[in-house]
Amino acid sequence: MTSSRLTSPTWKGSFSEPQCTGDDIYETVWTFTDRHLPVVEPEMIKEFSSYLEGKTLELLGEEYDILEATELRRFAGSELSALLLLRKKDDPRMYVDYLTEVLKTENNDFAGMRSRLQSEKMLRIAHSICGIANEAGELMEQFKKHVFYGAEFDFVNMLEEFGDMLWFMGIGIDAVGSSFDEVQNMNVRKLRARYKKGHWDKDDAAHRDKEQERQALQSGFNPPDQMGPWTPDSKRFK
Repeated sequence: MTSSRLTSPTWKGSFSEPQCTGDDIYETVWTFTDRHLPVVEPEMIKEFSSYLEGKTLELLGEEYDILEATELRRFAGSELSALLLLRKKDDPRMYVDYLTEVLKTENNDFAGMRSRLQSEKMLRIAHSICGIANEAGELMEQFKKHVFYGAEFDFVNMLEEFGDMLWFMGIGIDAVGSSFDEVQNMNVRKLRARYKKGHWDKDDAAHRDKEQERQALQSGFNPPDQMGPWTPDSKRFK
């Protein structure tokens, strides 16, 4: 740690020049007198640290967030010193480093992604899923404005958005050669497999047999890759 003594326009006393210790954390020694802080006794280090945490220190034209204060010591009568752990405010390296980590784990198999979107079926499914998510977002926005900002809740618009979601669901359901009747029946079979007593039950909800539910869902339904070419008859509930 350098012995340079710096002054700060934001804090009284003197500071050693901040030294980077790795991971964008800097250290500086602050020397001050007990009139500069309401809490100065060594046994009150926790309160001392809490008092400083989150405050801003400016040194050599750079602004730092104070992360922690440790090693509060008294010497030479009323003079004290403390070790401050700092991080540069809005340090762009923080974001660069995070993006570097993100990009390390990104799936770059773009050729595979493109190939999986080549079929008409998958494009229709993509259209369906994106549309449903968009309409659900519009519903959520109205709900948010009503609850948090006091806007009137538009029940007509709610039903309109439900209708739009059904429209997009219809595209996805047709893309896999199914029907609304089949989807409804699959859902009923799954719920009957989950709730053995025929009604909602806390224990059944908490201890689901997902394999049994999956079997109930698949009963009478053939995934599109096993159905051959699409025909109107393939949409019958089996």
